[in-house]
Amino acid sequence: MINTVIGILQEIQAKRTVDKLTLITQPYVRVLRDDKLEKQEYTKIVLDDVLFLESGDQIPADCKIVENQNLEV
Repeated sequence: MINTVIGILQEIQAKRTVDKLTLITQPYVRVLRDDKLEKQEYTKIVLDDVLFLESGDQIPADCKIVENQNLEV
């Protein structure tokens, strides 16, 4: 009985953790394209796109840093 309750609680906690991780790994990035800032999926990034990244963003591709403020790697 106790093992069942502990198992259920662990499953609930694991689901919440996965849900939080899903929010963190956003499939979109802000891209400057044709002089307009737009939201694009990572899979739609093309050569010469200018990406605008914020704190916590993951860099979705190989890129060259054009300008930065307080960048830490």
